[in-house]
Amino acid sequence: MRLSPAEATRSWDCAPTRTDAAFGVARNASGALGHIRAAQTDRSLAEVIRLESVGNGGSMKKIILLACAGLLVAAFAVRSNPPAQPGMMPYTPTRLEWLAVDLEASYHQDFGRDTPYSLHYLPKAPNTVLIFVHYTSETPPGTLEIAIDAAKQQVNQDASSHGWSSWVKLEVQRKLIKK
Repeated sequence: MRLSPAEATRSWDCAPTRTDAAFGVARNASGALGHIRAAQTDRSLAEVIRLESVGNGGSMKKIILLACAGLLVAAFAVRSNPPAQPGMMPYTPTRLEWLAVDLEASYHQDFGRDTPYSLHYLPKAPNTVLIFVHYTSETPPGTLEIAIDAAKQQVNQDASSHGWSSWVKLEVQRKLIKK
């Protein structure tokens, strides 16, 4: 079916789904009910759908704009579901926690053949990095002091690299372990 020039001036080009065409009606941007009429073209698979206005008019641009706005609102309204497992809950560490984790991961020392002490970095609120040292009675005092001084330098260097040296404080705890 071809539309007359008079009908074409009252119609809009649109591309509703086949389901829309099956119902035979649609609403324009102003809410007026319209009839859908399919027009054959030279292409075998293509259809041109005309939406004729029954109400006071409107434009296809309004329909498209309203549809896009509705989709945009729906996209922002959808909230992601919280993680199902407690271990997957998001967590943002404090600067102090981040510094202590960075130091511990990079510079901790455990007892071993060549190391007669263990040295760990822990956060102590509000602004202190705790250097916790375990040692045995066999650990030479000079070796322990050298390790503690190196750990202090490492904390200061790491804090400075982040621009945090103005607030980071240091504390050392020593604990003798009896074997």
